[in-house]
Amino acid sequence: DLQVAGHLLDPSGAQTLKAMAQEHLGADVPGWEDLAGRGAKAKAAEELGVEAVARWAAREARVLPELARRLRARIERDELLGVYDEIERPLTRVLSR
Repeated sequence: DLQVAGHLLDPSGAQTLKAMAQEHLGADVPGWEDLAGRGAKAKAAEELGVEAVARWAAREARVLPELARRLRARIERDELLGVYDEIERPLTRVLSR
């Protein structure tokens, strides 16, 4: 889970894909609010059209493998692999209930 990995590495940092992609990859990945807006002016996915939502999702999906690789490498470098694999990841199953 990338957000769990991001939190383990930087508990006070933003855990959005947009923020982590910028920090770890230098990649500009628009967040959902960049596409749909926010608050009362936000549009529902149906209003945006399939093409726009598909492009947004594809941009997010493209950065996932490299971001996961880099976060994993940093967790290993910081000697946090045991904490991540034995505590953090299993805890996500409990918290998601």
